Amino acid sequence: MANANPVGAQAGAGESLDQTLAHLRQLFFDSKHQPIVAHKFPEPGVDILASSANNLYQGVSMKDLDVFTERYPLDSILVKQEDGKLAQKVCRIGENFGTLLRRVVPHLRVSRAFAPEPTVQALDALITFYNTGETEDRRAADIAWVEDENATVDPINGFIEVYLNA
Repeated sequence: MANANPVGAQAGAGESLDQTLAHLRQLFFDSKHQPIVAHKFPEPGVDILASSANNLYQGVSMKDLDVFTERYPLDSILVKQEDGKLAQKVCRIGENFGTLLRRVVPHLRVSRAFAPEPTVQALDALITFYNTGETEDRRAADIAWVEDENATVDPINGFIEVYLNA
């Protein structure tokens, strides 16, 4: 991120720190701005996705989903592109959250040296998933996690929480 403040605050990409803070002010202090994260029961005629404040869908309506098949159901953000087509921004190294995941993986690799074999297998599967974003690799990581019955440290991690999904 650019425009680092000496006390730690950073601006968003392409924004000054003041612009970033102005954007965040509404999110934190305006109770009328996007008040419901997952609006599961909006008023009649109101689109569930448009009335929800989560960031899992960008410019997408429920009608758009009628003709769309998800390939990455738990680790992507669905975006309507300028041409009107839907695209999934996958959470993986080299794509969505890629910079952050690229920082996590080396720590997972280092931790392997201190882990018993079942935990090493779970960590390896998680590393693979963070690199590929593929559903079958997430499942392999989940299975390795379940099989690591005596783990001292719980290696589960990832994009698995669905309660924000409208």
